[in-house]
Amino acid sequence: MVQYPEQRDDARLNYKSPVKVEDLVSGITLGARMVNYSRTGLCFETNERLQQGAEIYIGIENSPYTSPASRSYECYRAKVIWRRELETVFFKYGYGVRYIFLSDEEVSQSNDLKGRKDLRKYPRQSYSISIRFAAQKRFSEGLTQNISPSGVFIKTNDTPSAGKILTLFIPLKREQQAEIKGRVVWSNQAGCGVKFLRIVKK
Repeated sequence: MVQYPEQRDDARLNYKSPVKVEDLVSGITLGARMVNYSRTGLCFETNERLQQGAEIYIGIENSPYTSPASRSYECYRAKVIWRRELETVFFKYGYGVRYIFLSDEEVSQSNDLKGRKDLRKYPRQSYSISIRFAAQKRFSEGLTQNISPSGVFIKTNDTPSAGKILTLFIPLKREQQAEIKGRVVWSNQAGCGVKFLRIVKK
């Protein structure tokens, strides 16, 4: 078993889940595997090299911070605290990251996982509506699950692969719609997480 250095005050809990990691500087998204987590951070493994101190977004497909009965996608902004080369056949590097809270008060108020604040820069809001989206002139349909100023989660049976550029057609009031360019940050059988790039027209 790989041993990771203890770099945080909170106890770590072992938990395996696929994750997507996005470097906020380069915009590159890479696949990784989460191996454990705590109240204030987590550890993951990947084949890509990230710089210590880098700020990233982490998308957890089956987040341990949600209830066991309804594991769902969660996205967090974090900072790479340490990096370690691994002696395994699966991944080259192990990383420890700490979530970026809006303030230290949020950390002190979060005494358990259920009391944890939303750690993303842009908190999600539940938003369920049917939308259309297109990738290279191929149109598909889906149902939004939640949305924020930076992106949206779409539940669809026609899941585009990570990295795809989509045009989203989101209905508005008074029979209008927003046309937004977005990039698929992660995808699985349930749907995909899309990061907004720019508004084409409204």
